[in-house]
Amino acid sequence: MTLSEYKLWYVHDDCHWYVSKVKQYKPSAIQEFAKGLAIIESVVNAKLGSDIYNSYLDFRPNAESSLFPDDKLILINDYSILYICLLFLRHELVNSAHLESTNEEKFKKFSNIQREFLEGNNYDFFINKYTKKFLAAELLIYYRNFKSWLGKFGFYGEYNNKTAFITEMGHEFISNKNDIEVCSAIFLHQIKKYQIWNPTIEKKYSELKIRPYFMLLNVLDRLEDKYFTKIEYALFITKIKSHTDKNINDQISLIHQFRKLDPENQKHYINELIHLDKKRFRKRIRTNFERLLDSAPKEVACYGYGGLIQQGTGRYEGCYMLVDSDKAKFEIDLFVSSTKFIEFENKYDWIAHLGSKNGFTIEYIVEMYLAHGLSADDIRDQFKHGGAKLNETIEDKLYEKEIEDYYVRNISEIDENIEVVKSPSYGRQFSTHIGPIDILCIDKLTKEYVICELKRGQTSDETVGQLLRYMGWVKKHLEVSNKNVRGILVGSNFNEKLDYSLLGIQNQDIFKLVKKFEHPFTDSNRPVVNNKR
Repeated sequence: MTLSEYKLWYVHDDCHWYVSKVKQYKPSAIQEFAKGLAIIESVVNAKLGSDIYNSYLDFRPNAESSLFPDDKLILINDYSILYICLLFLRHELVNSAHLESTNEEKFKKFSNIQREFLEGNNYDFFINKYTKKFLAAELLIYYRNFKSWLGKFGFYGEYNNKTAFITEMGHEFISNKNDIEVCSAIFLHQIKKYQIWNPTIEKKYSELKIRPYFMLLNVLDRLEDKYFTKIEYALFITKIKSHTDKNINDQISLIHQFRKLDPENQKHYINELIHLDKKRFRKRIRTNFERLLDSAPKEVACYGYGGLIQQGTGRYEGCYMLVDSDKAKFEIDLFVSSTKFIEFENKYDWIAHLGSKNGFTIEYIVEMYLAHGLSADDIRDQFKHGGAKLNETIEDKLYEKEIEDYYVRNISEIDENIEVVKSPSYGRQFSTHIGPIDILCIDKLTKEYVICELKRGQTSDETVGQLLRYMGWVKKHLEVSNKNVRGILVGSNFNEKLDYSLLGIQNQDIFKLVKKFEHPFTDSNRPVVNNKR
């Protein structure tokens, strides 16, 4: 594509490397998000009878009804969000100094609100004095910003039933909230795993299949003099949509063409681009170029986090430079040997991946792809290089899927009283932020949740920990009537270690809560899933 042809394509293409809109991506700002997450966690995970729990009970209206019995959880709702924002204000996560210099009237109101909160006033007091409209526009926005940023980078999330969760990396972030260097290192860890597209981003960006941290290093490594300008980023780099050599080299070729223009002709090219955009899209508030030029510094600061990309000086003032080519090549080589992009359909699968310390294993990714309907050939194509190990994993997971297919249709063979849940979503591969539950069921008689964890062959003690983890998740996030949550281990046979794991809990009730079911399937006797028996 020539520069002239590119103009028309550019004004019609809305995609770019979208980034969460915060003012700054620097270590002190990252640390503030860790401190904000610690405040959120202290509320949503407050223990019954703790100081913060009792403080919240005094704050919320007496008439508030809770989804969960005995108020065992603080739910995310209008009351808790205002309470959290007042804690932000109290712990100085609202920049009062900046507010005082830019909006004195709002600064005075916030000072009064902070004082009144310390005096023990409740939710109704603040609503009556300041109105919902003012609080929503001026104070609650801080929670929305924290929630958006923390969610996008895999630290925090919420379920539709108003319960909240902190991921593994979120707890790590909180534990190190007072150490700016560790907070910075944790964020870099997340940025290296981050990808566009993912299910926390608008669907219009779904054409993008990139890991932006590594893409920026790759582009800089290929460019002459190892730099790009803000304009080049907005015009060409943020439009790269995949890690294919062709896509990258096409955009680099356009950068080279653009650099051959003298400054006056570069300016003329941009003016023509803006004019074309305004002519074709009269209802746009800003042209694509103006919008992306404004977003460029935030995108580069975020996706170039970690110090390998810095703003230039001298003749490179106003440019972004690669400052250590050897380290960049090392990072790129690590990326080339890894899984470049994982297709996620569900935001909880994405958060489970980004929020874990190590990300998903190949086995987990294959299982997820099969659950989403990809064929074995599609999965091989996703990994490109997998060899015999990948083929073995695919075959194993296909076999497990056949067993799952069978028991979803014949769940009464495991227990005649259970059925697969249909609410809040279908129980097969039920999504959670700690991984999908194979089959989530409900007991038709007792109304207890029952989790079926399936394995194709021998079931080991590791499966006990997995099942208990899912039982704990259901107990916290779904069970509303204080009923027990039960589990059933489904395998072809069970080794002795599994029984020792259950005995180690040293509570005989565990054998009422966790049962074993031996399925009859083997390599030579695979399940028939087309007909219900």
